[in-house]
Amino acid sequence: MHPLLDQSLSAERRIQACFQLQNEEIELAVELLSQGLFTDPSPIVRHECAYTLGEISTPQSIKSLIHAIETDSNDFVVHEAALALSNLGEGAQYFQNLLKSNNLDIVCTAEISLQRMKMKKNQQSIEDFTSSYNSLIMDLHKPAEHRIQAAFKLMKEGSESSITQLISAMKQESDPIVKHEIIFSLGETASIIAAEALAQELEKDANLFVIHESLLALGTLGYPDYLPIISSFLEHEHADIKESAEIAIERLQS
Repeated sequence: MHPLLDQSLSAERRIQACFQLQNEEIELAVELLSQGLFTDPSPIVRHECAYTLGEISTPQSIKSLIHAIETDSNDFVVHEAALALSNLGEGAQYFQNLLKSNNLDIVCTAEISLQRMKMKKNQQSIEDFTSSYNSLIMDLHKPAEHRIQAAFKLMKEGSESSITQLISAMKQESDPIVKHEIIFSLGETASIIAAEALAQELEKDANLFVIHESLLALGTLGYPDYLPIISSFLEHEHADIKESAEIAIERLQS
């Protein structure tokens, strides 16, 4: 049995198995990821399966992501499946349906997905819209997807000034979906100042997407001093946040 499908393993180990499938033969990877997306009891694992499928462009990966949007009742999974599908340049009609959701985070996700599709259709990159990622990420009048792409660019730059800019953007960002992508970017920086900023964010932001991503980012950064604040979310009322804390703790201690 592939580790992704072995539910005797922890959610974090299944997630890592999910990511590793990007290095395997495409047809097998898509088959296993689709199985994980449809059968894993953990919404956090399912949403990582969706993310990974969005990195593999095949008809089956597109079909699986559409099925998840149509049938999965968990907001984290629907959110990630939509972004993954838009990453493949597909799904406009499904995003239009999501715009009618009563959940503002899902509506924001649909808007971002449509913006991403438009950029892909027009073969545009973020460089077509700006000469400065620093200014773009701070401009709340710019499209959410543009701010997200600016965050990814600053993450790749990885300089101290880029990290400081990401922190400033996180603190002022009004869209929780954009904010959680900025938080993801900070989690990839290996920066102690990023960890401190994320810990502060956990103390004041109540949005589930922001909490979830902040916990995982702190776990990824791996600074033991932040174990107590991560552990405090093990008693959270929302099951997905509890599991995010469990995953973050295992990640931090690995």
